Amino acid sequence: MDKSDYRKALQAARAEFQRLIQERVALDQRIVRLKQTIASLSGLCDANHASEPLNRVIPLPPKFMRLTSAIRQNLSDSNTPMRPPEIRRGLLDQGLNMAQYANQLAVIHNTLARLEKQGEVTELAAGWMLTEKGKLACRMDALDFIGTNGDEAPSGTENDGASEIVSVSANSKPARAVKRQR
Repeated sequence: MDKSDYRKALQAARAEFQRLIQERVALDQRIVRLKQTIASLSGLCDANHASEPLNRVIPLPPKFMRLTSAIRQNLSDSNTPMRPPEIRRGLLDQGLNMAQYANQLAVIHNTLARLEKQGEVTELAAGWMLTEKGKLACRMDALDFIGTNGDEAPSGTENDGASEIVSVSANSKPARAVKRQR
């Protein structure tokens, strides 16, 4: 084989890699949408079906998931209060890279303390749980993850290239996207 053959093989491998990454992003977006649909429909059904876990097979987190969002997601997915070691285990199982933190539990404790000050979590004797404000923030995090790679706008919004989604407002009314002109 000469260098041109190697270059062709390299180009083919890079093209396949990019295609697979795009497919994974699309799958992650679809999973988030389905989890939102399931959560919404579960609220309309009886309580027995609402407690079925959604994460039997845990998908990879989006590449842009922040630690705070991942902690909220873990607490949201749990039906019982969680202690920091359980949260750490959940973050690692979720695929979040925690190697950058020298003391992972300290980072989790600090994040929980900040979320408690913001009124998003509460500490019980058995561990930490999301408050209603925390559940709303978790749902807003999920909306942030849809369409943030620039390929697709969140459903119900236009992506004409002249504007971008800046924030999502959620009151007692349905959430609406707020756009800023470039």
